Amino acid sequence: NSIADGLSLDVTERRHLHYLAKIAGGDCAGQRHHAPVPMRREARPAARETLRLLEPHGVAMVTNKLGDVLATTSAFDRLMEPTGLLDADQPNLVRYIFTDARSHDALINWDQIADQQSFDLWHAPTITATEWLTADIASQAGPAFTARVNQKLPPTPHPWEIRLTDGGTTRWQREVLDIPADPSNKS
Repeated sequence: NSIADGLSLDVTERRHLHYLAKIAGGDCAGQRHHAPVPMRREARPAARETLRLLEPHGVAMVTNKLGDVLATTSAFDRLMEPTGLLDADQPNLVRYIFTDARSHDALINWDQIADQQSFDLWHAPTITATEWLTADIASQAGPAFTARVNQKLPPTPHPWEIRLTDGGTTRWQREVLDIPADPSNKS
């Protein structure tokens, strides 16, 4: 990824470089990691109940520490549906922000949100989960992502500023609630 950033490679060129490194084997292939145990992709019952209490007008979502969108309110769905965030089978904030061009239009303060989301990967429950997601996204996102993901200082928190389809805007205060560990859940 560092070589691809230095050469300013586009997505196709990055994939080709990854392919060349893979077929070369040895030191060119980089570290070999076992696939991480996937994080649970479901919100806990207490989080789902909180979202239910916010219906029908509360705009809220639940994510895990890798940015996977686990649950949303119907108002969130209506508001964000035009942005493309929820288009994927398994929506992920980090992937959306760095690989979907529509995020630049929808997120007025894209740079600040991108800084925060990439920094948040440091809080993932395992380094292998973070490395797996980082490697997966880096080949598509390029330097916009890789330059941010290695920043060690936390960015200044900012509200999310979202451009609405009617031309208006809204601001969201983001609140991170760290749910205590559950032995059956690694998220």
